[in-house]
Amino acid sequence: MAKIKQKNEYTAFADRFAEAETAYGKLRDKAATEKATAADKKAAEDAKTKLDADRKILNRLRFRYVGGPRANKAVTAINLIANLANTRQYAFTADDVSQIKEALEKAVANVVEELTNALSVTHTTVAPKAAIVFKP
Repeated sequence: MAKIKQKNEYTAFADRFAEAETAYGKLRDKAATEKATAADKKAAEDAKTKLDADRKILNRLRFRYVGGPRANKAVTAINLIANLANTRQYAFTADDVSQIKEALEKAVANVVEELTNALSVTHTTVAPKAAIVFKP
């Protein structure tokens, strides 16, 4: 149910954003003409400001819509690796365990580093409307 709500929220906002982008393009084009009034230029400037704010919201919604399910799939895949501990079905060595552990630690560290670096580069964050729901 939460996934459906997130999708509906995201797609509805994305549709409104696309319409606003089209409207801004028309306002911008009108403001660029020689006959443009100060009001036309102000309207285009205001539309751009609103569009920039909406783009941040849309990106946040997209992150929530895509990020939660991806993280949940990763957690599920990691939990499936734990099934390899069944010694009736699998034979493994301490070296095998070490290799799996190292690969997982590197992958997680890389993801955390990429996300952290992206935050420090953008210098802006958008307050989330709701947290991403991760399954335990």
